[in-house]
This record gives sequence, C-alpha cells and structure tokens, in this order.
Amino acid sequence: DALLLNTTGEVCETSAANLFVVREGQLMTPSLGSGPLPGVTRSVLLDLVASPGRTASEQAITLDGLAAADEVFVTNSVIGTQPVQSVAHEGSIVWQGDAPGPVTVRLAGEYARLVSREIGRGPDV
Repeated sequence: DALLLNTTGEVCETSAANLFVVREGQLMTPSLGSGPLPGVTRSVLLDLVASPGRTASEQAITLDGLAAADEVFVTNSVIGTQPVQSVAHEGSIVWQGDAPGPVTVRLAGEYARLVSREIGRGPDV
C-alpha cells in the first residue's frame, strides 16, 4: 500500500486505509485536518478507545513522528485492523517493527468482537 502525505508533508493515510500509530501506549491517528478520509472503521476504533483510562488522539503526524512509533496499523471496513511491518518513504525505511504489537492485537480483537455482535443482531428494522 502507498503512504500518502499531505501538501505540508504530514502523514495523511494510505491509498486504501486509515493509519494509526502507537507510541508509548498512546494511540494516534492523523487528524481530519491533515486530510485523511473519515473512515468508518477509524471512527469505530476511536470510539472503542474512548473510555476511562484509555485515550486516542487525532493529531498531525510527521514522518519523524511515524519513525518514533512502537506500532503501526491500518484500518478500513474490508480489512478491519491490519498490522504494518514497515513503512518506507522515497526508498528508505522510515519505520520497522515486530507486527502485530500488543495494542494492535488488543484493538483488533475488540473490533472483531464488536463487528461479530453487530452482525449477529441483523439489520435494524
């Protein structure tokens, strides 16, 4: 997948998914002001994390900020939550890590359980 940057060089999204970064246990995703599409799965994950003692931030993420990540994952409605093993920019590795990381695993499980419950309910009439 291709990593997309906005016109000021901030991380925006990938060509097919929203991007999340975990640094020191903090979940971050590019703010809508940085230009990503407001993905459904992105929104659901932000809602899942919005609970006491857990936070996620929407903020500008630079390539240097991405390079400092402990974990990186992408989301969309087809793939759900997918871990990223490496990110390259202009032929150089910007970030590389063991994937999936613990936060990615936990959130992927929470998201999968939520989708399973919603599918089990059937359509609202």
